[in-house]
Amino acid sequence: MKIMILANNHVPWSNSTMMRPDLVQQMLKHIGSDLFYIDTVEKAGRFEIEIFGTLKAEGLTQEQAYYACENSFHWQVGLMGASADFRKLQRDLGPNNGGDSVVKLLSDGPGGKIYSVTSGDAGYSEAGCLIADRKTYLSGCGYNGMYNVLLGQGQCELKDFEHRSQSVPWLATFKPDTTISSLGQVSPTTSQSESRASSATCTVLSPTELLDRQTCGVAVNAGQTADGTNTDRYEFTWPSGNKTIITKTGDKLQINGKVARPVTDSVYTFCVLNTDTGNRFCFKS
Repeated sequence: MKIMILANNHVPWSNSTMMRPDLVQQMLKHIGSDLFYIDTVEKAGRFEIEIFGTLKAEGLTQEQAYYACENSFHWQVGLMGASADFRKLQRDLGPNNGGDSVVKLLSDGPGGKIYSVTSGDAGYSEAGCLIADRKTYLSGCGYNGMYNVLLGQGQCELKDFEHRSQSVPWLATFKPDTTISSLGQVSPTTSQSESRASSATCTVLSPTELLDRQTCGVAVNAGQTADGTNTDRYEFTWPSGNKTIITKTGDKLQINGKVARPVTDSVYTFCVLNTDTGNRFCFKS
């Protein structure tokens, strides 16, 4: 009852409730140690959870504008079954159209860029936004007829944009399924290779016992393949000089060249299971 009372209270100076009904639903569905994690941009945005420590992008690209529009609509509705994917959209439209038929640059003046975005929900009903980069913040306005939701005061044009638009959080410029854990490391428009180095505690566990635990060096490289697929490489160097290498390309996860899958363990920053050996490798920063 206390949770329900808290959830239904209004946020100060807002018409939003303290907790979205579908967040309460998810909490009640997960019992005991079966936790519901706020682990993606979509979940944080939908449930109005502010994220600190993210890298702020400079400028506004077609891709960012597309996600800002889609997220601004979908976060008002609920968690989407399939994540919006601008790069897949570009591939589907072909090399001649790219994303230009979906995201168009309307203005690029001293005040920043303004894009017109056609939502993926457009079809039988209108769905689209104008998204602007105001240097220190983003703003937008639009209407999605599929869900009957507004951004700002709804449909707008350049001539009435300032009057009808509202602020849009920078978090909205990320792809919805971007993990929260990566936000402090990768900006929404990263395409070039990036690398970072640090140290941490590395642990290897068999199904029944602890096999090894030592301080290890960590090097992280993030980039993209030629076809635009995100790729991450985590290189853990043990005191002996041996290395454990985890790579993630798209949805494909490998550890030392073997197929792996993520394993949830609240004690560690992250863990992966080596499906070949059955051992878990865990890392804690």
